Amino acid sequence: MSVLLTQAEPVRLTGSAYERGRRQAELFPELIDSVRQAVLGRLEAVRTDLERPDIRSFLERQWTFSERRAQGCMEELRGIAAGFSLQAEELLAYLHLGVSYDISESGSHEDGCSTWAVSTPNGGVLGKNRDFRGEHTVLQKVFWHSDPAWLGRTILTVGSLGSPGAYSSGINSDGLAVADTQISTRDHGVGMLRYFLMSVLLVSCGTVDEALNIIAQTDHVGGGALVIADATGAVASVELGHSSVSYTGERKRWLGCTNHFVSEELSVTQQGLPKAAMDTSSRSRFDFLTETLPKLSDNFRFSRAVEMMAAHEKSDSAGLCRHGEDGDAFTISASVYNCQPPTLTFCAGAACSGRWQRYVV
Repeated sequence: MSVLLTQAEPVRLTGSAYERGRRQAELFPELIDSVRQAVLGRLEAVRTDLERPDIRSFLERQWTFSERRAQGCMEELRGIAAGFSLQAEELLAYLHLGVSYDISESGSHEDGCSTWAVSTPNGGVLGKNRDFRGEHTVLQKVFWHSDPAWLGRTILTVGSLGSPGAYSSGINSDGLAVADTQISTRDHGVGMLRYFLMSVLLVSCGTVDEALNIIAQTDHVGGGALVIADATGAVASVELGHSSVSYTGERKRWLGCTNHFVSEELSVTQQGLPKAAMDTSSRSRFDFLTETLPKLSDNFRFSRAVEMMAAHEKSDSAGLCRHGEDGDAFTISASVYNCQPPTLTFCAGAACSGRWQRYVV
């Protein structure tokens, strides 16, 4: 397929965590109402769940844990709240909606996502189709973060206005890239929220081994999976539960994740996907990645990666490029991170549109 590739500039957020959070609203005053509607609208839709004593208690304990273990993320969250005239507690509840859905078994998940990584002689390459609610299309941005506390390290992320750090995926100036997918689980507890974890890894780590070491020493809230790659060509995937974590990556040339657990230890904790279409799609997309990624790893070309990410539904397989087949999940962007040198090639919209832009960390 034809690809139009242009150079682009990210949204630049510099300063302390609080300053970078508040800067979002200062740069996009015309979208303040849209952010407020996205956050408050979703909270209102699940107000009954959020008022449950068990979920209220869980969020209070998460606040205490995050203040201790993810201080930078919480300061950024406070800055975002101040800029968009929201309460920090509202934003924390908003970021934990996936966990709340699982606890209440309300079946309100709409997002999916497909991620993959391949090891090449020139370093790791990581890709993600971001499947999310349509309202985030206008809120989605590519952010460049710089903080004096990071001693020269910088971070490039794909995220949404109103959310901190690596809300979807990111790469740092060392060439460490990380992306997540949503996976429901019954195995939740007080621990590091996945969105905070990705930011912590990008701030603290330069290699996959360093990232896996931090993950192993961290208590996790549970749910979802990460795919990680670095400039040496190392790749790994991590399925996150609260009681256990499953790692895949040693000597692997390629990896893929969709929206169900693959490991034996975590698959038994799988929360039933609320829509049969999403369940079928997740397994079919995973099979598609399993068939396609070995060929991509053998001879990586960006054009081949785009063809894979732009693939649509067929009678015998689900395409990675989603157009509402699963309900409310649409591919609102596609990202390809090259770890060496650290760059992002990004499509703001469905991967099939062919409108790709290059960002340099």
